[in-house]
Amino acid sequence: MMEDTKEREEFYAFEEKMDDKEEQKWSGMIPISISMRPEEVCSIDHPEPYFVLVPRFARLTAFHGWFENGDIGRYFQQFRLMSDSSSSSSQASASASVLMNTAENTKSGGGGGGGGDDDASNENGESDDTAVNATEKKSRKKSSSLHDAWFETKPLDVDVYDSRRGLMRKKKLSIPIRWNVPFGVVADILRALTTTTTSPRLLLPLELVARYSQRDELGLSFRHAVGEDAQKACKSHFFNALKEASFIQTGSSQVVMSLGVQARDDLWESTMTKGTMGVGDESVHGNERSGYEKAKEALTKIHKEARKREKKMNAGGGGAVPIRAYEVDVMRQGAEDDDDGDDIDDGQGFWERCVRFSSAPVARNLSIAECLDDVMFPDDDTNSREERGRRVKIEGIEIDEAKPVGVLWNALSAPDGFMHIVVIKNRSITK
Repeated sequence: MMEDTKEREEFYAFEEKMDDKEEQKWSGMIPISISMRPEEVCSIDHPEPYFVLVPRFARLTAFHGWFENGDIGRYFQQFRLMSDSSSSSSQASASASVLMNTAENTKSGGGGGGGGDDDASNENGESDDTAVNATEKKSRKKSSSLHDAWFETKPLDVDVYDSRRGLMRKKKLSIPIRWNVPFGVVADILRALTTTTTSPRLLLPLELVARYSQRDELGLSFRHAVGEDAQKACKSHFFNALKEASFIQTGSSQVVMSLGVQARDDLWESTMTKGTMGVGDESVHGNERSGYEKAKEALTKIHKEARKREKKMNAGGGGAVPIRAYEVDVMRQGAEDDDDGDDIDDGQGFWERCVRFSSAPVARNLSIAECLDDVMFPDDDTNSREERGRRVKIEGIEIDEAKPVGVLWNALSAPDGFMHIVVIKNRSITK
């Protein structure tokens, strides 16, 4: 009994201590401006950019449909697909008129082969209600497709290493945004791609372009499949990551599976909600809770289970934590064994060649340097690493590599259970 009481006191003390830090973590926001590609604008006037603050934990395609109940999509809809939209609404109006006339004729006993039957049917044998429902579903599907989007940057002057000439050169690239990565990580990577050691440039706001037309050759890491609901896809990916993270820490994903519907919804929405609420400030759905307050119930349950697991293990190591790392290196694409290694035609190719991804469980007592060199990217050449150097960022904060992984994970892990590390290779070339 005494042990249970002591354990509860320790946990509540830890929880109270972490609350302030968690609130600060949820306050991270990235200012962006969203515009449209000129070829997708179907109006005389080109729309002004849409400015918004995006939480670091948000998945951008999900945030696009969630923010202000789809306000971003509605804003741009008036400038695009005018003919499709008009014809769709005209057809819907015509269908409604036909159904209303049929209903009136049926009630008055006149018109057509329906006679005086109460359950009037159309020529396909469907009832009017069935036809109305089908029309509504088709309309909803059309509306949903109009609001689906994928994103890319405006053309950026990106530093590219030309291995044939042995020097850096500028190349203009529009880089597509990964929907399955927290937006804060994407922002850190984009800044790394456009910031040199000799000429640092912070792109704020990040200038993005919303694309509403499909691009079939673009990988599904950047756009959703045709007809796929962005909200559902992002939410599913988020909870799959959380279950994986829970399994790494506790040996089971049961604690995530046992979360109630409301707790799961709150945790998901917390990733798209600002961290703190000021006086008179409320979230887009009229809920005055901050992002962390929404996530607190679910995260408290998950963290409590993880701490129980760690107490059962040897005190020395203290278990493992889930880590995901993204190594940005513009020189990797210039490999000598690749004939066209220094000829990248689009932003998708730049991601594939210059950003390396790794995901693994890492012991809490390892330093960040040991985590990266021995676990995440063990095949890196040591001499090359020392010559060129690197910078390490977690949630936009530059990190000392001597710091222990466990302490940083406690403070900087994301709601999906992983700590996301961005590793930026130094681009200066020593002659």
